Amino acid sequence: MKKLKFNKFLFKIKILTLMSMFIISFSFSPLLAYKDVQLGVCDIRPYGYSLVSGERISGDLESVYENDDNALGIQAAWYWGGAYFDFYVNLYFFFDEIQCDELYLDFFAINAAQTQTTSIVVYYTDGTSDGTSQKPNGFHVIPLDESRSIQKVWVRFEDRSYIVSGGDRYFFVDLIAASPAGDDTPPIISIDYLDGDGTDANPGKWNVYASDPESRIDEDSVNVWVDGQLVGFSLGEYDVPNIPALHAIYVEAENVIGCPSTMSAEIRIIDDDAQRPTISYSYNGDGTDNDPGVIIISASDASGLYIDPSGTYTVPGSLGNHGFTFSATDNDNDRPDDRLTRTISVSINIVDDDDTPPEIIVQYIGDSDDNNPGYFEWSVSDSDSGLSEINIGVTFNSPEGLGNYSIDLGSNVTGTWNLPNSLGNYTIEIVAKDSDSDRPNDALTSTAIVSNLIVDDDNTPPDIDIQYVGSGFDNDPGYFDWIVSDADSGLSEINITINYESTEGSTNYTIPLDGTESGTWNLPSNLGFYTITISARDNDDDRTLIIDSLTSELSQEQEIVDDDVNPPELSNLVISPDIYEINVTFDATDYSGIGEVYFLINGELTSPLSKVQVENTYSYILKNNWLFKSRTPEIVIYVEDADNDRPNDTLTSTLRGVFQNVFFQMHEYIIWQIEQLKIYINETLNEHLAFCLNKKLTRAQEYLYEAFEYAENGSVSCGLYHDALAKLMVQIVEFKTEFLNWFDCIEDEHAKYIENSIHEIRNNIVMLMGVSSGTELGASLAQIEVNLLNLGDYVEDHVNWSYRYCLMFFLKTAAGMIEKALIMSSMNLDIDCKLYCVQCILEFSRCTVSCLLNRGLLSQEVADTILDVITQALEDLGLIQDS
Repeated sequence: MKKLKFNKFLFKIKILTLMSMFIISFSFSPLLAYKDVQLGVCDIRPYGYSLVSGERISGDLESVYENDDNALGIQAAWYWGGAYFDFYVNLYFFFDEIQCDELYLDFFAINAAQTQTTSIVVYYTDGTSDGTSQKPNGFHVIPLDESRSIQKVWVRFEDRSYIVSGGDRYFFVDLIAASPAGDDTPPIISIDYLDGDGTDANPGKWNVYASDPESRIDEDSVNVWVDGQLVGFSLGEYDVPNIPALHAIYVEAENVIGCPSTMSAEIRIIDDDAQRPTISYSYNGDGTDNDPGVIIISASDASGLYIDPSGTYTVPGSLGNHGFTFSATDNDNDRPDDRLTRTISVSINIVDDDDTPPEIIVQYIGDSDDNNPGYFEWSVSDSDSGLSEINIGVTFNSPEGLGNYSIDLGSNVTGTWNLPNSLGNYTIEIVAKDSDSDRPNDALTSTAIVSNLIVDDDNTPPDIDIQYVGSGFDNDPGYFDWIVSDADSGLSEINITINYESTEGSTNYTIPLDGTESGTWNLPSNLGFYTITISARDNDDDRTLIIDSLTSELSQEQEIVDDDVNPPELSNLVISPDIYEINVTFDATDYSGIGEVYFLINGELTSPLSKVQVENTYSYILKNNWLFKSRTPEIVIYVEDADNDRPNDTLTSTLRGVFQNVFFQMHEYIIWQIEQLKIYINETLNEHLAFCLNKKLTRAQEYLYEAFEYAENGSVSCGLYHDALAKLMVQIVEFKTEFLNWFDCIEDEHAKYIENSIHEIRNNIVMLMGVSSGTELGASLAQIEVNLLNLGDYVEDHVNWSYRYCLMFFLKTAAGMIEKALIMSSMNLDIDCKLYCVQCILEFSRCTVSCLLNRGLLSQEVADTILDVITQALEDLGLIQDS
């Protein structure tokens, strides 16, 4: 009971101690204790310090830091348990060697020490020292011997106590500085501007000087900056830069006791010649090639001209716009790039003083036939410079072959020329040049050409009219009816022919008819094109018969066609696919009945398994060989009519449609295939082997169910992934079968059946993946992968195992990369790089086959078979990349 009361008493003591420590720490916080002591301009501070700690029985020195450029703080942690605490802080502050009369020191300590002492010792450069001890917290002014120069100050703080609770110790030196003896004012610096007018021609100088009434200037402390660049270390004159701008000088100096002072001054320098030269011009001339004139240039500047373009410049007499550029540069060269330049451009356009060619008027007067051939009439003139040359000629071109000719009609400015009555084209050409010769090729030329054709008074050929009368069918072929006439001169010749081109395969022929002015010809009923051609010549022979007479020709064509020209009418196409069969139903009608029916599915001709006709409705059953080739195959139905009266008489109509293989049925079919294989394995193998193989096949069925669910929920990529897992399961079964067959656990007959079944299932899964991708690209990639997998099976069966390894590796790698490309395509990812890698691997495969063939390790037949499949795969990949 007494021990319990004593423990409670100790607990109360601890609580009171903690509360008192909290109050003391808060009341004497360093932030509250620091003073803002104002120092004089010349007061100096130590240039550095060092920290030496004494013996610490318990507690550790935590940190040293600076506060607002004045304070140094030392913190020591101490611990619970009543241990003896001993904390020493030794600080050395180092000063420049200078005589001072006072030392300023401000320090503060927070602790709960039983004993606390602060000692201060000042060391001088002569080896002597003065010391004080037991200074309280706060600001202190300590007198110094100003006859000696201080070197350093030692501040020693000691905290020694017994403690009963945890806490921290703090000691802060908030300020330490010394006041120099005697001089306490900075130097006086003056800057005068001399010998300048503020221009770049005469920028002047700055004269820098300094004085100190109480002591002298420290010559080594002088620094002079001009425009921010350090340019000197002494007092005196400094050049003002002659660059136009505001220039500044800044000077620093100290007296011998280190008291600093600064001074600055500014001067703006301007350009004494900131104006560019002036240039003016005048033009004397009329702007024509007869008087192109000159340009007179005058230039001036206040500082004179370094480049003077003044003068007279001749304008060329050639036509066009002539550009001149004149530049003047002043003579202001006070500094680099000081000269200014002015440039002007002058443009003079020179035109022709005579820009109109001679005027030529030519006309034909007459009727333009051989009864009144008429004449040409002309006149030539030039109102600007007159005429220097006239050439007049007539040419004749005969359409009758009588001989062409040309006639020179001289150079009369006016005149006429009568046309002969010979038939043909007469052309008069007049060329005239004016007398403008101000420059080379200045004269202008005009040309006038007038043509007139003299024709015969009978210039109309015979008139031919042909009519067809009939229906155009073989039951009413009809006839041709014609009339030939010429109102001017009558007819001298008529030729009539009939040409037949068969459309039913019979012999074509041409027959002549009597050349009568009118008549008829009955068309046979044979199918084809019948053409009647009639040519006639008139009786105009005024000159030469061959030349003067005119001919006409006319043809009339008529086709005789079958009376049954309409193909069958098809409608109501219904396509109903299931796993095994495709039911196709449609309606068909035709005038002559329905003949043969053909089916093309995805371009492949397919024979129906059965046919049923009820009136005009036809029903067919086709085998569904496209379950794994395409999700939406296209079916094209060609239906022929029964019109077979002659060869090639049958007409055909087409029905097109697509059917959609049920996605669930594809999965069910493969699952059913796997189930049949499992039944076979159970019936032919012992139960342990059957269990080992069927376990993987059952897992493959589960993956297929999961793949279908993912695909139906829109997760195409996840569905493809599970299809690939199902394929992997059946391939594992194939590997196990081969392994067990190797050790005679499975008979060859059963192993071969299982492997063939697995290959078919594997291929169907790959094709299912292509269809599941939802794109034609996926189906194409799946077909290529199946071809490569089948090729791998072929290689495994026909190539010795000891040297087929590389080839099998290439083919399996290529098939695997195509499968990855198929999955990537379902995610709309770029597969060009993947397909390129497949092509490279297939090229390696082709090289491997060639190498094995050259070494005699493959037969030519086996090599050709392998190379054909690889080449086809490369072509298919190329088509995919091109699309």
